[in-house]
Amino acid sequence: MKFLPVINDRSGLALRKRPLVAVDLGFSGKKRTTGMAWALPSESDAKKHQFGETVKAVAEKSRLLAEITLILEAPLSAAFDDLGNPRPRGDFEREPRARWWSVGPGAATALSALFFLRQLHCELETANVTIHLVEGFVSGVDSGDHATVAIALRDGFCGKRKCQWHSVTGEGNVVSALDWLEGKSPKNPPIILQPLAA
Repeated sequence: MKFLPVINDRSGLALRKRPLVAVDLGFSGKKRTTGMAWALPSESDAKKHQFGETVKAVAEKSRLLAEITLILEAPLSAAFDDLGNPRPRGDFEREPRARWWSVGPGAATALSALFFLRQLHCELETANVTIHLVEGFVSGVDSGDHATVAIALRDGFCGKRKCQWHSVTGEGNVVSALDWLEGKSPKNPPIILQPLAA
């Protein structure tokens, strides 16, 4: 199995015709706080699962289809200034108010994403599967019900809802979640999709 980060919006548009799974991560031990929406050749739907159930559901769809695009609503990269201190990854994390990857809900969701990707990698380690990875970014009043957020990400990617694309910008060091997972040479972080209010 391999993860491939989608690194620009043009490559994202080229992937629109492929099967898509969007996940809004929750990290509860007992509640169904993870939303999942998909657009596959045979079906389109959304559900809420527990964290581990979602890993298994994404793995199952990946095995059946061999190649999917996966949007994870969680920071999939980190940015540090020249002194090694956390910094925002771009203006989308600064405005209209600070929502950095390294603070509060961003940090907690980044941690859940690392474990989600690790468990998914373990589930699919020997499978012949390619997962094109996109980061979803939803915060504030746009976040809420996890299945609704996953649907917004799916629809934004598919062109059924307005969205913005962001890349990590600025000076210093950028670390991709895939660097943690694969432990090899640095990877480009996935591009970031932000659905706009309907």
